[in-house]
Amino acid sequence: AFDGTVTGALEDPQASGHLTARNFTYNTEPFDSLTGDVSASRRNVAIRQGSVTHGQLRADFEGAVALHGWKAEDSSLIAGSAAVHGVPIAEIAALLQLQQPLTGTLAATAQVNGTIGNPLVKADVTAADGAILDEPFHRITAHADYTGTTLSITNAQVDSAAGPAQFTATYTHAPNRFDTGRLRFQVSGNNLAVNRDR
Repeated sequence: AFDGTVTGALEDPQASGHLTARNFTYNTEPFDSLTGDVSASRRNVAIRQGSVTHGQLRADFEGAVALHGWKAEDSSLIAGSAAVHGVPIAEIAALLQLQQPLTGTLAATAQVNGTIGNPLVKADVTAADGAILDEPFHRITAHADYTGTTLSITNAQVDSAAGPAQFTATYTHAPNRFDTGRLRFQVSGNNLAVNRDR
């Protein structure tokens, strides 16, 4: 449902108001709700104070997309930010169709820019009380960069029963396919050094 107003000439209308959607599907994935304050014209569409829920996942966000005559293209500029708190990592992994075993909870803030065809994402992430590839941890903090087909994790600090450690990781996937790719990571700490490809 959209509760708003439309102003301007017929050939160049501008709309603004509040959007509410319940039990909808995006890219074959069901979502519980979407709300936000929306403004739109033939040149851009923006959402403020947005919130989307999917099971236990709740993300607060805002963003804008440049349009060309009401159409978004691969070259359309994008900008936005988002935050999630206390989300089960397994739920995010399922949403992204990742096959690697991941558990715990996640909090993150992210900024995105670039274009639809080549999004650039920077995020700061904290994960707690979980496991990655069957390796348990108490807490992980890291910075992440995403460039369309590659996710890079840097400055990662791990607190686990084995002691503190540091790691970097890179996951490269096929375009528009998060479930098929190559994971490479390096771990060091407590006289431990591991390099693995999966």
